[in-house]
Amino acid sequence: MGITLEARGGCYGPPARLGVSVIIANLGPGDAGPFVVVVNDSERAIEGGLPGAQRLSLWVTGYSQGENTVTVDAASQVEERDEGNNRLSALLPVPTPPPACTATPTPAPAPLEFPPLPAIYSGTVTVGGAAPPDGAMIVARVGDYQSRPTPVTRGLYRGLLVGPPGAAYVGKQVTFHLDGLRADQTDVFQLTGLPWLKDNFDLTFPPPGGRR
Repeated sequence: MGITLEARGGCYGPPARLGVSVIIANLGPGDAGPFVVVVNDSERAIEGGLPGAQRLSLWVTGYSQGENTVTVDAASQVEERDEGNNRLSALLPVPTPPPACTATPTPAPAPLEFPPLPAIYSGTVTVGGAAPPDGAMIVARVGDYQSRPTPVTRGLYRGLLVGPPGAAYVGKQVTFHLDGLRADQTDVFQLTGLPWLKDNFDLTFPPPGGRR
């Protein structure tokens, strides 16, 4: 029996509460049924009893400045050969509370970065001065980003969506490519409040074997 601090997850946080800590032992081989423990003026019911040759720990808030008294099986519910060892009274030293635990600061989560809104290009396409065959594919590139391909139909391309994944691409050059050829036209990817519709953005490519 002793006066101890209430531990909260292995740490003592304010306000530090003191109480009486008791270890109760069943010294016989037989199991003890339910019984009541009284610590000073606090009563605790041990509903599950205590198996033979086993111990249990009990902590009760508060303590007495004078003698502290623990009575086990206060209601005489358990039949025992020795009833003389069920009560203990003692003057107990009061421990000095340790410094309060300091909470570990949790770093604030990094702000989420949303991708810039895309630019959407449409216009005519010529390769060496002539319309390319239907089904030819155009892609746009911004640094290491490449858009999904958009097909050419009757010399037109529509809805080429250019949407790099982060703000690091803003201000970089946009280039356009078809079957390994690079268009004469370029653009600059910009940060806008709405998707940027760029109609009539006509693309001219050199003949096959030209600039790539």
